[in-house]
Amino acid sequence: MSQHAEAALSGTRQEHWTWPIDISAYDRAESISSEELETLREIMRRQGTVGWSPAYEIKLARLLGPIRDVLFHTRSARRGGQSIVSNLCREMFRRKATYWAWSTEEWIEVISHSVRVEHYRGDFISP
Repeated sequence: MSQHAEAALSGTRQEHWTWPIDISAYDRAESISSEELETLREIMRRQGTVGWSPAYEIKLARLLGPIRDVLFHTRSARRGGQSIVSNLCREMFRRKATYWAWSTEEWIEVISHSVRVEHYRGDFISP
């Protein structure tokens, strides 16, 4: 039996888990700038073409930095990391808002859609 299950059954309280990335270090503005939106538009236009312009990383640093940090921390950067970044970029463009503005329901919708698409395309990566 796991330690969490034993604690739940015994009635003892476990220490609260805290996300190891400090999100207060990021610019969490919910609105998207015109430059960011135009860069996302360019990414959508070029979807399916080879390569990801280094200029995108610079122009979208505020949005991509936290994503890249999470992918690195969760060791997902090499296992479909770019696909995750592309999906989040597509959704920010479609919603005209940063992921910081998304509700829990929107996050669930984005993740559910991404998993279905990746699985259909054969890009689904199991842990």
